[in-house]
Amino acid sequence: RIRGYTLIELLVVISVVAIIVSLGYKSIGGYSQHNESMKTRSDLQNFLTTGKQFSLIYQSPISLCVADENKQCVTQHGTMLLTFIDKDNSGGFTPAYTLLEIHKLALKYAYLVTSIALAKPYIIFTAQTGRPTGYMGHIKYCPVDGNPKEMFKVTFSKTAVIKLKTRQEENTNC
Repeated sequence: RIRGYTLIELLVVISVVAIIVSLGYKSIGGYSQHNESMKTRSDLQNFLTTGKQFSLIYQSPISLCVADENKQCVTQHGTMLLTFIDKDNSGGFTPAYTLLEIHKLALKYAYLVTSIALAKPYIIFTAQTGRPTGYMGHIKYCPVDGNPKEMFKVTFSKTAVIKLKTRQEENTNC
């Protein structure tokens, strides 16, 4: 005699599996968001530190900005980090400039907001000192879901001191 499962038993098993998968998916989503936050922290700190070093190495003003898909420096929702030699101190990137580094961001859970003194969308490090030319500011990481645990900002001062500040240390105002 061959005995199989009833339709009700099959539906119960499928619903239990669906519940387990949905719980696991939420856990993986939180883990992915945290990984993106940690990677972006490192990327932004390295971005600013490398820009400062490039200005001293190349003995030329180096511009850095968060840019959109068209390589235009923006203050919100950028998709890449640009480091380039700004030949005329205009701050914006043009194809005629020497592009030193481009780092594409794959942000799924957050967006970046850049706030630099004088409302500029870029930072220029001087050749002589490796310091920002009169600018100070920060780049904020703002989670789309508003999760305060993942909010942070990377700040830089007029003396080129780069610091990471979490939401617990200082309000990010995302």
